[in-house]
Amino acid sequence: MEEITRVLTRHRPSDRLPAVLPAQMTAQQDLLSVRAETLASRPIVTCAPDDTVTQAARRMRDRLVSSLIVDTRPPGLVTATDLRDRVLAAGLDPDTPVRQVMTTPLHTLPADSTTGEVVLAMVDRDIHHLPLTRQGRLVGIVTDTDLLRRESHRPLLVRRQLERAAGPEELAAYAREVTAAAARMVRTGTPAAEITRFVTSAHDALYVGAARDGEAALGPPPCPYALLVLGSGGRRDHALVVADDAPPEADSWFAALAEHLAATLEQCGLIRCPGDIMATNPARRVPLRSWQEQFIRWMEEPEEDAVLAAATYVDFRQLHGELAAEAALRRVIGQAAGNRRFLGRLAVAALWRRPPLGFLHHLRGDHHGRIDLKAHGTAPIVDLARLLALEAGSPEVATTARLQSAAEHGTAGTAATDLAAAFEYLQQLRLHHQAERLTAGAVPDDAVPLAELTTLQRRWLKDTALLIHTCQESVRIAYRTDLIA
Repeated sequence: MEEITRVLTRHRPSDRLPAVLPAQMTAQQDLLSVRAETLASRPIVTCAPDDTVTQAARRMRDRLVSSLIVDTRPPGLVTATDLRDRVLAAGLDPDTPVRQVMTTPLHTLPADSTTGEVVLAMVDRDIHHLPLTRQGRLVGIVTDTDLLRRESHRPLLVRRQLERAAGPEELAAYAREVTAAAARMVRTGTPAAEITRFVTSAHDALYVGAARDGEAALGPPPCPYALLVLGSGGRRDHALVVADDAPPEADSWFAALAEHLAATLEQCGLIRCPGDIMATNPARRVPLRSWQEQFIRWMEEPEEDAVLAAATYVDFRQLHGELAAEAALRRVIGQAAGNRRFLGRLAVAALWRRPPLGFLHHLRGDHHGRIDLKAHGTAPIVDLARLLALEAGSPEVATTARLQSAAEHGTAGTAATDLAAAFEYLQQLRLHHQAERLTAGAVPDDAVPLAELTTLQRRWLKDTALLIHTCQESVRIAYRTDLIA
């Protein structure tokens, strides 16, 4: 897409964006921005790989720690939980060497990472101990106990509670805590990307909890399956992928699971998809082979409905289930990189939602003077990011990750980096608006009255809209979308 690079090199309205970031969005940072090394309250305690698990347990007891670094190359980690689950519960001999039950390689973070990055890493990977490094050397370990001692514990605590919730009532209670925790993060100035990751992670836990609750109520699945969330936001759209060799009684079991899942999520505040893109729709709970065939048809058919379906379903993630559906479906989607006809239709779709610009590129609100920051802000960027990432052959699903991948591949020059900055700003503005409505007892939405924005916010929003407009125009030129029927 050399044309995109050439057009955007001439005109980059986003050059001004960082200079006018609203002060209230950057001024107050809570403890999520504290350096992670300040949390590591205890020195690292090590053991040899040939030490017995009994010796390791005694060392933890004597040094009052819950984990040991195992002196191997690369280093390993053994925790008190490992001794319980991998030794006692498994009936292993007390003389078992530590090397047999340790975790290696380790997931680590730099010691100068923020506490927010530590929280999200621990939540995403479902771990309770995170080693810190400086210049490749281990310098400390942060535990969830360390985090829970600090004010920044709320996101982690809510996620942990979600993982332990059983039944629709407990899941719904913690879903409300997710909203409250996100609002607190907004008020304390936490970056939008971290808030979005927390909410996404918490919603993922809700889906998994609802699915497990359904399995507990219905009995074991009759065959392997996969639970997918769909779309860039993907919080209401979901589907089931069933094993190709499913027995005849599987359909009724999965129909019951789909209804349980939808009803539980609805009780948690995630309403049913009005477009019926849910597993309760029989067309959205089919065997893996059928899903692969559908993906191929969506990429080959020129009809608008097929393009919309492709745009939704290529943005999927597998959250739960023993069926390895994601890798199989990704292989099919990977064919899009060389399918210029399909990418051209996605380019047309990327022009459907326009930024809020009127005559002479002034900001234009609706008849109430409001701008929908999702429909006319983040959604067009999501569409552009999808197109750029698929052309680059990137398997990423998250918008910012797609834009980063496109930037690394040189798909759109500096445009991808600029769009990522604009996306972050719009998300921050949306979150602040929604938090204010929650505080006022109103239902959160995305429609921000222009009159309530400061002069700097309006200028930033206009520059963001101009950037989206410029990117869409370059896509129109590069793909010659006016000629695509």
